[in-house]
Amino acid sequence: MDENGKTVSKNFDVIKNSISSRLLGQSNTQLHTINMLENHSFDADDDLSGWIITKGNESIVKTEHGGVYGEKYLLIDKTAGETVSVYQSVARPRKGNSQLKGFIKYQGNDSVVAADNIKIEVRVEYKLLEEVQNPSASSSGSSSTITNKEVKFEKFCVPTMSFVGESDWIPFSIDNISIPT
Repeated sequence: MDENGKTVSKNFDVIKNSISSRLLGQSNTQLHTINMLENHSFDADDDLSGWIITKGNESIVKTEHGGVYGEKYLLIDKTAGETVSVYQSVARPRKGNSQLKGFIKYQGNDSVVAADNIKIEVRVEYKLLEEVQNPSASSSGSSSTITNKEVKFEKFCVPTMSFVGESDWIPFSIDNISIPT
């Protein structure tokens, strides 16, 4: 497997004296994506390792058994009037396009979930070096110098669906996550 998670399987003829005589076949390149989130399925021994949680005193955030693909899922029982945030910073994000996929199940305690009560978003922050032309005056006339300046970018990516009412497990995705190469 290379640093991008790609593998290729090769089958060779009989090897004699550590030398193969002929390539019999080769698989297509297989991409094994590496999940950038730590403890993405909440299955770690310390259930919430890697995640930062902010909440009020009455709201509950914990793991439960019975997730879709993993053994566990994250349960958020938010008390009215409180805000709950669960997030993590990705230390080494991949450059290019990425996607966040998951499953969500939701229901209200006394009524259905209202619009904008559940928000899922990805905040993308990155820095780029940009060339900046700086005009300068000299005794021989006008000239300019080019310097590099670090520019910080920030954008928010959200799913195209909204979470209203009640729902059993449904998939969601955020497809427009992009970091320039």
